Amino acid sequence: MRALGVRPEERVLMCMVDDVELFTGILAAFRVGAVAVPVSTMLTGGELGKLVADSRCRVVLGSAEFGPVVRAALAEAPEVEHVALTGDDCAGLPVHGRGRSRVRVGGGLSRSSPRP
Repeated sequence: MRALGVRPEERVLMCMVDDVELFTGILAAFRVGAVAVPVSTMLTGGELGKLVADSRCRVVLGSAEFGPVVRAALAEAPEVEHVALTGDDCAGLPVHGRGRSRVRVGGGLSRSSPRP
């Protein structure tokens, strides 16, 4: 989280499978003083986009299988600066947009760095 520039009281939206990566993301957000915003994985890109915009988050975490939905949501949320996708099969999911970077977190957030 710190490597992505997440500061205390900022929101981190999470569209992830209920697995260890989601739990790790929530704990990492708490560790840096951020607000974890886990959302339903049943949302469409447009619905998720409204939540991303309303939460004013700068970082979105997603599981690779929800990469296309996350990508569609970014069209409605220009303030998002970083998108982190978990899993080994997310390499083919480009994220476009000015000022945005895509961080591939293969195998889970817990392995991305020694500190959250």
